[in-house]
Amino acid sequence: MADMAVVSAQNDTVTTNEALKSISAFARELCVRPDSNSSNKVVEFSGGADIKLDNIISKIVGLGINGAAKYRDEQARGILQKDLAGSYKDANECNLHVLDVLASRLLPNITDDPSAAKMAGRWNSLDDRETFVNVTIKGRSFHSVTYGRAGLPIESIDAEVSNGNVEGDIFVEPANAGMVHERTRYGRVQMRLSADEKRLQGTVTVPNTKTGEARAVQTDWVRP
Repeated sequence: MADMAVVSAQNDTVTTNEALKSISAFARELCVRPDSNSSNKVVEFSGGADIKLDNIISKIVGLGINGAAKYRDEQARGILQKDLAGSYKDANECNLHVLDVLASRLLPNITDDPSAAKMAGRWNSLDDRETFVNVTIKGRSFHSVTYGRAGLPIESIDAEVSNGNVEGDIFVEPANAGMVHERTRYGRVQMRLSADEKRLQGTVTVPNTKTGEARAVQTDWVRP
């Protein structure tokens, strides 16, 4: 029975991470980079955005997350749109708000790891303060997107949180200088939340495609 419970929890994490990936992609598309002449990013729901929201709801329902099905109803979806719409100071603020609203409404209530909520929000890479990372948490599922200096996503992480530890896969995003045409896994990541909760530190292990040997690279995120 214990083994079945572990498998069930692992399956829930995989499903939640798939849903978070889809929500994250929708948020990035909805919260396009603001025009340089405008201080605010205004999100409105016209025909195109409404169709995309309907598609993301259908995709999440298709993953077996049935709690999202109620938002197929036009009235319920209208309330959701109202909560998503608004004026934001920049694309990052918009991203975080859209991710938070959709994750809380569309995904089921999952037992949280006490340390997980402390990781949510914005981080900066210690090596390059001009890049930033958005972390979304749902239950024990950890999803992050790293944005480069141009404001485009360059890599992302799907992982699971346990007692302050983060372990999962890291991916190159298609917008990363045309390196790939689709989201592509390139390594494993292990990180840990510091005692003061102001840093996430660890390693990214990347295999050498020619020799098969693994190379570990240090990673260090700090709160802005």
